[in-house]
Amino acid sequence: MTTATINLNEIKARHAALSRTTKRRNTLEYVAGGVAVVFLLVMSVVTFLAARTVADWVVGAGFATLALGMVIVGLHIFRKSTRTDADMAASGMDYLTFRLERERDLLRSAWLWYVGPMVPGFVLVYLGY
Repeated sequence: MTTATINLNEIKARHAALSRTTKRRNTLEYVAGGVAVVFLLVMSVVTFLAARTVADWVVGAGFATLALGMVIVGLHIFRKSTRTDADMAASGMDYLTFRLERERDLLRSAWLWYVGPMVPGFVLVYLGY
């Protein structure tokens, strides 16, 4: 069985497509996360101002903790998207393979770095309710 080799232009096109997809996804995450953080901080302040019971304070703290978790997720996305671990001297196909594997690994571990920082906020909100 023979394998077809991929020429350099095809590698560059695939790399550019991956970069566009990643940039678009990250931009959407930043915008949605920013809107959610502002909303949660406003809800936290409103809840703290109207707090009458300990449960109200716990809910307000939960909103603030949830907003902090979203900021941590945004910073993680920024850090991972700007860091380059690949050897720039590697061949085009090796570099593209490295990028694809890195994206796959990030998506596989999303429960840890994406969901994990928000769990304490959700727990506090639900405990307060």
